[in-house]
Amino acid sequence: MLRRMTFIVTVSAAVCVLASTATAAGAGTTFVREEATSPVFLFIDAAYSGPPIFDPWHFSHPLADLGCTFSPLDAASEATDSTLTLRIHGRTSGDLFDPDTGEFLGQQDALHAQVAGTVVDSAANRYRISGSFFDNGSRHVLPGQDYYGIGHVTITGSAGRVIGQAILYRTTDGGDSWSLDFTKIDTCT
Repeated sequence: MLRRMTFIVTVSAAVCVLASTATAAGAGTTFVREEATSPVFLFIDAAYSGPPIFDPWHFSHPLADLGCTFSPLDAASEATDSTLTLRIHGRTSGDLFDPDTGEFLGQQDALHAQVAGTVVDSAANRYRISGSFFDNGSRHVLPGQDYYGIGHVTITGSAGRVIGQAILYRTTDGGDSWSLDFTKIDTCT
């Protein structure tokens, strides 16, 4: 009987730890575990080819520029018609500033993200999407960037598929907006 009760207490303690969204984890960093759904805007396109910027979707291109026929809806409609979950976990320093000058210094991150769910193209075809990303903080060039990670994305459906490397960019200033910007296409049908 005592062994069974100890096991229950151990499981309950583990569940409490997993339910926490932010706790202290290492000097100067915070442990983050977050889940988000229903962005206000969802951009799926070809990445801007230049230095990291605050809102890359304003400089992005259609996937057709990389040889793909997949044509997503406009960003607001894509967000409304898609069903996605974004899970982020890891450690972040948050925005760092020079204490003397106030200059933005970037972030020190080790954040992993997974995207999964369904998206819709402009012809109303539904696709499964999955992707894994890593944000090390090196691309945070302005304060307020929530996530900027590089990874691999797969979009598959009966009308075709897009597989390749992409940047996941997320900002929550002014509403939760996600951008999946492909930088390299492995397969496009």
